[in-house]
Amino acid sequence: MNTARRPELLAAGGAGFTVVAWASAFVAIRSAGGAYSPGALGRLPAGACRTA
Repeated sequence: MNTARRPELLAAGGAGFTVVAWASAFVAIRSAGGAYSPGALGRLPAGACRTA
């Protein structure tokens, strides 16, 4: 493999992984929406940020 292209390949791989991770998180959040009330979905991220 050409070492000059390695940063480009790493960047493309990182971008691809990020898109797939965001897409799967979006699907999981949408499916959890039926199990929680709208207020609970707003409180969960706020609580997670507070404990972090």
